[in-house]
Amino acid sequence: MSEPFTVRRATSNDIDTLLELREAMWREGAEGMDRADAGVALDNTRKYFEEKVPSGEYVCFLAEAQGRVVGVGGMILYRYPPRPRSPRGVEGYSSTC
Repeated sequence: MSEPFTVRRATSNDIDTLLELREAMWREGAEGMDRADAGVALDNTRKYFEEKVPSGEYVCFLAEAQGRVVGVGGMILYRYPPRPRSPRGVEGYSSTC
């Protein structure tokens, strides 16, 4: 039987967790990644999350079980000039957090 879990939207309080997950993803997918480059990327990612999570331009959901994050998913929302297929001018791009 599966353990119960909850899903909630990430807030600014979750930025450290999002950064830890992002760094782990980079380590697993980018063997030989230069540590200095990773540090610069993490600093820039922190700045990005600090701006975009509160504004709602980056939306991320965390799945939690027994007090730990067990899953994550995100979406970047872009604003474009409105057009017939997007009359509000907002489109999303799925992203890993």
